[in-house]
Amino acid sequence: YTHHHHHHHHQHQHHSQLVWVHQNCAAFSPEVMFCGDGLWFNVCASVRRAKALACTYCDGGGASIGCRSKICRQSYHLSCAALGTGWDFQRSDQGKLFLCREHRSCPDNVILGGKNPGNDPKG
Repeated sequence: YTHHHHHHHHQHQHHSQLVWVHQNCAAFSPEVMFCGDGLWFNVCASVRRAKALACTYCDGGGASIGCRSKICRQSYHLSCAALGTGWDFQRSDQGKLFLCREHRSCPDNVILGGKNPGNDPKG
């Protein structure tokens, strides 16, 4: 459980639905950043974006896991990405950098335009 400093102690009753963020899903969404002190950033933006995305696997809304390939439009729920494509998010060599089946066999430089995206400044 991550502690939010901006937690409101009163629930707004008029909300038809509460935004429930799975820690996993938030962590794997591209614009969500996790800072060491336990703060999430951009979770709401990510939830809004994901709500509009249909899952390639189950067709349900809220698919926050997108293929890492720049040209791929496929999105999945975390569980559907694992189920539908056999991706293992626990593996150190796969993990967070999800690729759909189609782009998984492509060499990295085709997808990312660079060998080590981790240390590469974007631009």
